[in-house]
Amino acid sequence: EISACLVGSEMCIRDSFIYALTFGVMLFGAIYLVNLFHALIDLWLNSESYGTFSRIRWPMAVLIVTTPLYLWLTIRERGKLVADPALFRSAVRRWLTYLTLLLSALVLLGDAIAVIYAFLSGDFTGQFFLKAVVVAVVAGFIFLFYLSDIRKGDGV
Repeated sequence: EISACLVGSEMCIRDSFIYALTFGVMLFGAIYLVNLFHALIDLWLNSESYGTFSRIRWPMAVLIVTTPLYLWLTIRERGKLVADPALFRSAVRRWLTYLTLLLSALVLLGDAIAVIYAFLSGDFTGQFFLKAVVVAVVAGFIFLFYLSDIRKGDGV
């Protein structure tokens, strides 16, 4: 059953909440995943790693909460999409998916610009490169995951 997203519609409000929560948790988790890997890179490559262990605690706490929540929300919504593929056309879902694609593409562009700038300015180090790779992998994975998701919806 498809419910048009009318003002005040119970289905629209529910969809908005669930999708906003899912995408928000994913964004929050992705930021702290990058932070965690950056701290681990610093710990691995810096002999003076004072304070690095304390930089690991908060990202770990965030990921311990956000990862299962994101997976549960995503699996739950995927089940509904399998049961009713017409839900791929949800306006709220499509808007948030395209917003996620935009944000991840902008992060990838910014990462590429930062790498080129560091190279041109002579600040390009192995540590910088590894951190840039972490950002590119996380943003790239998010971009590809949601791009395939939107393509599935276009095929329905």
